[in-house]
Amino acid sequence: MREFEEYVELVNQMTPNIPLMLNACREIGIPVIYSCLGIKGREKLSPLLEAFGWEWNLQGPLGKFDSKWEPMDEEPVFVRGGWSALTNIEFVGLLDNTKIANVLVMGTLLEYGIRQTTVELGDKGISSLIISDGTAALTRFSQDFTSDSIAHGLIKLRSTGEILDILDRCKRESSVLV
Repeated sequence: MREFEEYVELVNQMTPNIPLMLNACREIGIPVIYSCLGIKGREKLSPLLEAFGWEWNLQGPLGKFDSKWEPMDEEPVFVRGGWSALTNIEFVGLLDNTKIANVLVMGTLLEYGIRQTTVELGDKGISSLIISDGTAALTRFSQDFTSDSIAHGLIKLRSTGEILDILDRCKRESSVLV
């Protein structure tokens, strides 16, 4: 457990923020889309895990996230074939077909997932807003390095409190400058 101590600590710190964000987005009609690294169809490893030879046992308390993080029945779940969510062609199709222009990034993407996903979204002209206290890399150092090196241009960092304020303004206004 020692090698993942920082990661578990980061996940525990962000755990209360994820349901707050999910509920706020759902309340005002912002689509919630899941992209996962792990298991495809609940039994098959994702292509990335297969390539690395990682066979994670997700049974037990350390393998499960808070039930409040789980998708609603109608919310799509895409398995990542690599670090970026955009390695899944169906996810890219959803972005293109729905003309999504802005993405809130939260969850346990790890540093490569955070970087690759946000940079590739930017390549498509899609802005990313990373929820700084709602996203976990593998270590504190990698969390700091990632946030310090990508927070510019189309990629921005804001805290849960700041995003909740922005979403509250979205209820009253047709657009909000971030």
